[in-house]
Amino acid sequence: MKVQPWIEVGLTAIREENEISDYLLSGADLTLRLPGKTVLKAEWARSRSLFEEAGVLAPKSDGGWMVNLESHPTEKLSLLAHYRETGTWFGNLSAIDAMRGMRKYSLDVAYLLNNSLTLRGRTLQEDDTLNQMKHRYAGLGLEKKSGPTSFLIEFYHETARGTYVAPPDPNSRFPFDIREDIPERSTAVRFRVERQLSSDFSLSLEHRQNFLSTEDVISQFGVDYRLEKNRKLYLRQQYGQYAGRTEMRTALGVEAEVFRNTVAFNEYRLSDGLDGGRNQQAIGLRNRFLLGPDITGDIRIENLTTVSGRERQEQPDGLAVATGVEYLPADNLKLTGRLEYRHQSSEDTYLGEVGAAYRLKSDLYGLFRQRFFLDNMDSGQRRTGRTLLGLAYRPLEDDRFNGLLRLEFKNDKDTMTDSGYRGNAYIISAEVNYQTSAQTQWSGKYAGKLSLESGFTHYTDLISGRVLRDITDRFDFALEARLLRSRLAHNLMVGGSMEVGYRLIKNVWLSLGYSFDDFDTDLVGDSYQGKGPYLKIRFKFDESIVKALPGRQ
Repeated sequence: MKVQPWIEVGLTAIREENEISDYLLSGADLTLRLPGKTVLKAEWARSRSLFEEAGVLAPKSDGGWMVNLESHPTEKLSLLAHYRETGTWFGNLSAIDAMRGMRKYSLDVAYLLNNSLTLRGRTLQEDDTLNQMKHRYAGLGLEKKSGPTSFLIEFYHETARGTYVAPPDPNSRFPFDIREDIPERSTAVRFRVERQLSSDFSLSLEHRQNFLSTEDVISQFGVDYRLEKNRKLYLRQQYGQYAGRTEMRTALGVEAEVFRNTVAFNEYRLSDGLDGGRNQQAIGLRNRFLLGPDITGDIRIENLTTVSGRERQEQPDGLAVATGVEYLPADNLKLTGRLEYRHQSSEDTYLGEVGAAYRLKSDLYGLFRQRFFLDNMDSGQRRTGRTLLGLAYRPLEDDRFNGLLRLEFKNDKDTMTDSGYRGNAYIISAEVNYQTSAQTQWSGKYAGKLSLESGFTHYTDLISGRVLRDITDRFDFALEARLLRSRLAHNLMVGGSMEVGYRLIKNVWLSLGYSFDDFDTDLVGDSYQGKGPYLKIRFKFDESIVKALPGRQ
């Protein structure tokens, strides 16, 4: 959102439902356009995702931030400075450059010597705080463009300290770990030539030579050809000498949009030629399609196999198939279903889910969801089941009062730990909201959890109250108090939170707060992120939006 011509702000909120705990990602970014053709961009994000600790999956929250400065102080000089730091439990697998427990900073400088010749310099430092690894890089090069051809020569020095950490180690960086291809010490030169033969066809050649040893010597040839508007053919041939091994890699692929919303790809990865030590093939199909006027389907297929040779630990073979369906048989009913299967050499996972949402009356809604997850590994099995029933009261004509009742059954079994784990839990929660005036809203909640684990039965319940008060037409302030009581331990814990909110636009608020406790998320709610600061976005759906739903006039 552009606040002023020189300032922009943005917000991000992602929620993904999972079998054990939902994945949450929230963030904010700020962009400033400063004098001297300078752009400063800052980002902050916080996530809650599952991590394995002592053989048990548990939700963890952490944050990360980034600052990026790009400047062109003169017509010939450009600067790019970057700093990024992420916490130990920060999780965002979709961003390959935002791995957890990483501190990274770099500086890139480019100076235009003439219309076709550019001097480039770069320095980079990466610190892996999880595995005590370090990576340093410094390089200086010249880039020349001559019509459709570009040339690059670069001298660089690179050092690295660390080893590859394979899954299922919780500190593994799979599938983003490239440590295996970085030498401990290298002083090298890199040559690259790229030529655009036509608008659809291009060639590239590259060679990297290490002066200190025979390691880190790589040569690569590449071809890209656009077959037609929606199809592309590509080929990569690489010869490399690494520590303790020599590899010949070939990647050949076709990517095409088969029809609307569908992309198919077929890629062969060959090591040491067809008769060599290792060959892989990856075939995939991604699709979302309309089965009828009231039903939508989704299907995804991907396969990766080693044709010959020994499978590498950091690139396991696997087959993944996922399909889903959403059906609207009536204006007041929605049915959903999902099936997923993934096979790897030492692991098979299955996920199945069905759900239904039904409008009982104009102000009363019912919800049902059944989910099953199974993870079979060589070391054991993890199985979870979730059954959820919900009832929501949402008056449309007078929204001063609304309520939510929720019943849930959880079943967990884990044989991958030495002692094994088996547990059941029954959860009930009731929540009400009442707006006493245009400026004040009160909320109350009771939640109880009956747990049966390893022969023990214990009951934990929570009582919470919250008040939200509008300070001005744009700012509000909220306080919440929570009491958590464990009947088995005869223990009573006190917690709560406080937050300040700002209305960005109509019906959208940004709130910054701090939580003083770390209570059970089954009782507090899925949006709860534990002790510490948090950032959240609130939306309000008023009667004008609700009346536009099917069945409302």
